[in-house]
Amino acid sequence: MIQIDGNNVIQVFGTAAQNQFGHPQTYTVNTANFPDGWHEFRARCFGQDTTSGPDPGKLTELTAGHQLLFSNGNLPASNGDPDHATDGNIDTHSWYDVDTGPNPIGYVYSQIENVDALIDAPLAGTVHFTGRVFPNGTATIDHWKLMVDDVTVAEHHGTTQQYTVPLDTTTLTDGQHTLQFHGHGIAPSGRMLAGQVEIPITVSNGTPPPPPPPPPPPSSLPVSSASDSFAGPLDTTKWTVTATAGSAGASAGVLTITPNTGTDATGVYVTSIPSYTFMGSQASTKVLSVVDGNINNKFTLRAPGNQNEVGWYYEYGNLWAYWRVNGVETDPGFVTYSPTTHAYWRMRQAGTSVFWETSPDGVTYTVQATAPTGNIPFPLDSVQVEFNLKAFSGTGAASAAPAKYSNLNQ
Repeated sequence: MIQIDGNNVIQVFGTAAQNQFGHPQTYTVNTANFPDGWHEFRARCFGQDTTSGPDPGKLTELTAGHQLLFSNGNLPASNGDPDHATDGNIDTHSWYDVDTGPNPIGYVYSQIENVDALIDAPLAGTVHFTGRVFPNGTATIDHWKLMVDDVTVAEHHGTTQQYTVPLDTTTLTDGQHTLQFHGHGIAPSGRMLAGQVEIPITVSNGTPPPPPPPPPPPSSLPVSSASDSFAGPLDTTKWTVTATAGSAGASAGVLTITPNTGTDATGVYVTSIPSYTFMGSQASTKVLSVVDGNINNKFTLRAPGNQNEVGWYYEYGNLWAYWRVNGVETDPGFVTYSPTTHAYWRMRQAGTSVFWETSPDGVTYTVQATAPTGNIPFPLDSVQVEFNLKAFSGTGAASAAPAKYSNLNQ
């Protein structure tokens, strides 16, 4: 059976269909008979259960869906199918007659999204794959799996329908491979209805890059054990300094980080050498002064990876509670900054939550923001304490006013 958007264009049944199985078929579809725009071209086949048992005569069906753009000068369709007739998606439709009793099971769709990015050119490095498994009927989604050449890359169980996962092509040999996306749903009776869609991909990485250095081993020490009086000079057995257009130093109980003015290149990072666990622990510091202009200063806990961090930062008169994942920021709260009311900044993890707190005296803390620990999707059992400042937006710091900290966990 050939369909356009679920409308039968060509259909063959019974013995005539059986005689065509296993033989390539060629059909002609006049696209001028349809509105302009995106449509789903579907190639569908049915099978019938002929064995003895509870389901003789029941039908099952499998459809391969491909998206096509029709352009014949016709009026475009007034409404399309956002689930199927969408540029860059291909899918399979799995269908079964009825479940136990008269209830139809309906469909389970396994869909690759943004397929053009996977097949238009050879793949290199890490690419991202988005797959969706969703029902139309009584089935409940239960399985999502990405494979390459029958080897599992990522797998999830449960009712979540869509995931985006990284595919590291450097683990594959250069050349042709088969990418496979599988999903299934569970009918009310417990029966499984599964489908799988496959596409060819080409990998071309040339000489494989060297493996990344291993992350620092997790430490059993709580982050509350990180401590420094900043008596001076800065203790290089505890801290590393990375500075561009600025400087950092410790003296008389104060860590001072000073920006150069008039440049957005300023970035100064004072990072602990040891790693600690944030789970069930806390980190606090006293903030003696903050920066001025197009620049911010932070007290943060940095996890392995690309800009994975959780902490506090000051910017433009506000104090922000935040976390970042691969550089993408989430802000669960902020306050208008008061140097007396918010003299101490603290991050704390307890139970299933993370708390951002401030205090005027380092004794009595007020919760300013909170979030479930599970919302922060990177491990919190290996973090480094960091003080930093970073300029942005052209002119950077308006003055050489430094960020000053003291009393780390004291």
